[in-house]
Amino acid sequence: MTTAVNNKKKLVSIINAGSRGDLQPFVGMALELSKYYRVRILTNAGSSQKFVESFPHLEYAEIWPDDAQQTLQTNQGLRHAMAEGNAFKFFQIIDELDKKNAPMTIKNFLNEMKNHRPDLLITGPLAAYMHFYAERILKFTVINLQLQTIGYNPHHASLGLPTLPFGMHYYLILFVIKGVFKGFAKYNEVAIKLGQPTLNLTEKEFMKEASNSLKGFGSQKSFICQSPLFRNILRPNVDPERYIYTGACTINAKQQTKFSANFGGDQCQQQITAFLDKDKKNKPVYIGFGSMLGQEPRDLVLMSVTALMYADERGIILAGTAGLSFELLCIATDDQNVIAYAKNNILFVNAVSHEWLFPKLKCTVHHGGSGTTQAALRSGVPTIVTPVYLDQFCHSHVVNQLGVGTGFRVSMKKINYINLGLAIKAVQSEQITLRCKEVSTIIRKENGNEFITKIVKERLVENGNSPDASTAKLQLHQAYILPELVMVSLKMIMIACILKFCLT
Repeated sequence: MTTAVNNKKKLVSIINAGSRGDLQPFVGMALELSKYYRVRILTNAGSSQKFVESFPHLEYAEIWPDDAQQTLQTNQGLRHAMAEGNAFKFFQIIDELDKKNAPMTIKNFLNEMKNHRPDLLITGPLAAYMHFYAERILKFTVINLQLQTIGYNPHHASLGLPTLPFGMHYYLILFVIKGVFKGFAKYNEVAIKLGQPTLNLTEKEFMKEASNSLKGFGSQKSFICQSPLFRNILRPNVDPERYIYTGACTINAKQQTKFSANFGGDQCQQQITAFLDKDKKNKPVYIGFGSMLGQEPRDLVLMSVTALMYADERGIILAGTAGLSFELLCIATDDQNVIAYAKNNILFVNAVSHEWLFPKLKCTVHHGGSGTTQAALRSGVPTIVTPVYLDQFCHSHVVNQLGVGTGFRVSMKKINYINLGLAIKAVQSEQITLRCKEVSTIIRKENGNEFITKIVKERLVENGNSPDASTAKLQLHQAYILPELVMVSLKMIMIACILKFCLT
């Protein structure tokens, strides 16, 4: 069910798939855009629909028929792969699930583009095939927004790839990108069978643009929903006028409080407030890993609690995909000292408002997702990153370079309670605490939601009226087009590259 809208307003559609962390930045920008336009968010079914429709003036459309969050919580193969740090297996399972859902996914996409033609389409990192098809075939005005930094830095490789001597990891990245293009071929074959036009894009053209973009000379502007502080560290030599870091797109603290049901609810916030007030002189440490596991749930909850015990700190622990809870702790250990410590000093919660809670804490511990990392930087308190996959290692590097905490260089699988407990103690130094305040002051001046809205306004003015339906040549058939799982392919190939490099 969608909210009644003013059909005279231009339509901006936003498409992206994935977990709550993949969706929330786009909801944040949608709330700002909805002041001026109709906004439809095209994403997963299930909990994503409930999340989107809880905000007035946002319309929802199902593209991916699965509930991504539920899949992460219930698929034992995915959970085990995450816990073991087996990224190749994880993305192999994701690929299989997406292929199963592909017919309905693309049928939904084609129907949406026909029945709700956007004046402008915003695509996220998990909707790359839709981006190319909408831009090159349907002739829509399209803006692509990335949530993480992907590019060539001779001194630090992107997305957890090994940093090789003399910047040779550049060729690893090119190899990965070439694999992405090859993935388009099978979808072009399907388009031909359906009587649809194929992507008019040659490998030579694609790779030339990719190479230029990696080096910082791309022909089109790139928009990355991160603070410019990330660019200064991860891609310091790119042109800031062409590679535009918009600042984080987020649902701000006021909005998170207003729509508290999405962030634990009023009762949860009351429990947290009571826990904070119980010992005002001793602020707690937050530990939350979102949709990541990194270890088996029993090991993860035991590590989290014993690290807090080792550091002699109170804590607030988020359940997350791992389902961390006091009950799970009691299953994980029969050590009554650990259980008693948790009972007296730790609050387990199912959901929280990062924007509201983080500034009230002593420090934060998390997996290093882009949104969570930027929320931690805004909070003005020290942060600790325990990365699991890919861009999380980049964000761990950013935390170290900014001097605002500790970013582990090894995966969460290799971190134990002593490592984490020592990090919790170390980040409370006066130097780090002062630096956190400085960085918070800088990053709080940024507003990715307003920045994106400004870009959208400019693009709509430049392009005048909405796209002409006659140029789209969109025909719906009973058969379906398989979706392009670009990011999944990217990650699978990337892991294969790492394994090949390490074994040779």
